[in-house]
Amino acid sequence: MLSKQILYCVFNFALCLQCTANSLSGNKSLISPYKPEKTVNISDVTNLPEHTPEVAVKWTFLVYLMGSDLESKSNAGSSDLLEMMAVGSNPNVNVIVTTGGANKDNSSQGGINWRKINRWKIEKNNATPIAYNAPTNDMANPAMLTDFVTWGQNNYPAEKYALILWDHGGATDGYGHDENSHNMLSIMQIRKALENAYAVTQKRFEVFGFDACLMANLEALYNFRTFSRYYIASEDLEPGRGWNYTPIISALANGQAVDGVALGKVIADGFIAQAQQQKTTGITLSLTDNTKLDPVFSALDGFIKSLSKSSRSRGVIKFLPVAKGRSNTEEYGKSAHQP
Repeated sequence: MLSKQILYCVFNFALCLQCTANSLSGNKSLISPYKPEKTVNISDVTNLPEHTPEVAVKWTFLVYLMGSDLESKSNAGSSDLLEMMAVGSNPNVNVIVTTGGANKDNSSQGGINWRKINRWKIEKNNATPIAYNAPTNDMANPAMLTDFVTWGQNNYPAEKYALILWDHGGATDGYGHDENSHNMLSIMQIRKALENAYAVTQKRFEVFGFDACLMANLEALYNFRTFSRYYIASEDLEPGRGWNYTPIISALANGQAVDGVALGKVIADGFIAQAQQQKTTGITLSLTDNTKLDPVFSALDGFIKSLSKSSRSRGVIKFLPVAKGRSNTEEYGKSAHQP
């Protein structure tokens, strides 16, 4: 395990800068607020029958959609739900979403009450509600993430699973902002939540990642690497609308996304195409093969130990080449500190 000293150096030498509290409310909103032309069409949420586990499919695509101000101010969550609904679930894929975390209630107009945690199966042109009584409506409670993953994998069996956490990203601080509880999930809370889910299901993800800012960093990768084969996230800030889910669900539904590499390429290509269409520049998105990470961490560990030993024997002057190299290194998230 990396020592505190190593993690400190990772923090200072990694390519991703931490998002500050002041920018957290707007980091995933670099484009003008998007307001969909129509509201999300949902089925009646009253008197729902208990859900019966379904037969196995090729993919189960789980989205933990913590709406926050991205939904309450810009309808970004609703926009992405509409993108999913353009294709919806089919015999190849189950698209299952948990919503909540925004101070907004559209239920009187036939929409979603974002102040409560709800679960949905995304169908073509519809979001079908799934019976669920949440013990708390705080989406930043780690137990809610554990429960969603455990329930999703057990009730929607598949050959491969993907889990996407949607909201603001705070780099080493963690992810999400529940607008009602004003809480977020730290890196270690997410790790523990996924550990608890795995203890029950014994199932790993083909792809795990964040549709959020600043979550492609070594600290996140170190803690999440055992839960999936591939990890996808952005090194820098993301546009407020995030990923384009229509080509993602389409690739899962038509069999194009045969594995994590294929799915990651579709996610990245759709993200880039949508950003270009909206004239958004400076975007980043990376897909990491977690099986290749151990040599990276071993090399980093050796580098830090060597650097520490040299500094004790030869003085601070030994750090000058490292400091110069660090200053010339490409880095991300600068606008988080320069709003």
